[in-house]
Amino acid sequence: MCLQRVDDGVPHDLGDPVAGPVETGRWYDLRVEVDGRRIRCYRDGELIHGMEDDPATPEVFAVSAVRDSAAGDVIIKIAKSAPEPVTVRLCLTGTDADGGFRRTVLAAPPHATSRFEPAPAAPAEDRLPGPVCDIPPHSFTVLRTRPGNLQP
Repeated sequence: MCLQRVDDGVPHDLGDPVAGPVETGRWYDLRVEVDGRRIRCYRDGELIHGMEDDPATPEVFAVSAVRDSAAGDVIIKIAKSAPEPVTVRLCLTGTDADGGFRRTVLAAPPHATSRFEPAPAAPAEDRLPGPVCDIPPHSFTVLRTRPGNLQP
């Protein structure tokens, strides 16, 4: 038996699974006690799980970079879930980041929904003249550049 927490549809095991048979057709008395972060699970009056849930702090800033070998572009993707903006300076080895970037930004409040309404955000596009970029809160930013001196 395993205790799980589901965050945004992703299951996370809490502690190690507990070995023990489960008999078909048998009635079990299950009880779960939650006190803040403390969780206790009982089967037939016996404690089988006792733990403190300590969820990991979610990532608030993630960056990836790839090279589009067909087009020769370098593409940088930045996801930011924190509520405050941040300014970054891009330093790409083997490129001239001072040459600028095409930027596409999609930003929306964290609980925005568009189930029966227009989308809560639309992509905004512009051009950065250099390597300094403002990243808005709750956003996904794509930067694209085609440096002339990219090293393989």
